[in-house]
Amino acid sequence: MDNHLSAVQRDAIMTVLQEALLILRDDRPLTPDDPALGKIRWVKKSPFSEFGNVYSFDNDSIPESEIKLRTIDDPFDLSSDRSNVPIVPSNFELYFYASVRGFTPSMLKEQLDLADYWIDGDGEKHDYNDMGPGIPPMTALRTYRYRANAKPDSKFPVDVELSFNDAPPGVPPGTQPSLWIVDIHRAYPYLTPETRKKKHLEAATRAQAGNGKSSGANQ
Repeated sequence: MDNHLSAVQRDAIMTVLQEALLILRDDRPLTPDDPALGKIRWVKKSPFSEFGNVYSFDNDSIPESEIKLRTIDDPFDLSSDRSNVPIVPSNFELYFYASVRGFTPSMLKEQLDLADYWIDGDGEKHDYNDMGPGIPPMTALRTYRYRANAKPDSKFPVDVELSFNDAPPGVPPGTQPSLWIVDIHRAYPYLTPETRKKKHLEAATRAQAGNGKSSGANQ
């Protein structure tokens, strides 16, 4: 069924998305019971981290949706013992079960302050956002990718992916696409245990070399 959003529902959705951006930029500390996201429905272990969790929220002001926040052990902490590594937020997802109309890519781009480009996993910049129509059988799906514009106090880059479904055939002309998924994630590098160990050794070697130079300079 279609859900024609009320002003209260639109405001609630934008509040949740803006809060997620603040958390993932690290502009605001992670508090999983943050009332701006909703009430915690359940907590499960993350499939992506031995020590992270997935938090699911209920928000009475947002129609038929799944709201999730995932945490992981800090990728920038190179410690081999992951049990003592800080837990940090990595990903937020808002998934709608109903057709939600009332948002457009340009509207979300403006209100969430998203850039005219996106950056892939290899660090390459792409100067467009529209990823084009979906492939069969999901030809109505259209995805948009963005890098969120940095704020003065932001500590982490954040990527945003918006998924819309085009209006189906037979609906009245001018019917807007429906917002399906909003995915917001901190742009962490993917590090395997082997890569982390290598980087840890490289950092230790650089530190040892630096200490050696300092000792030599003091002689």
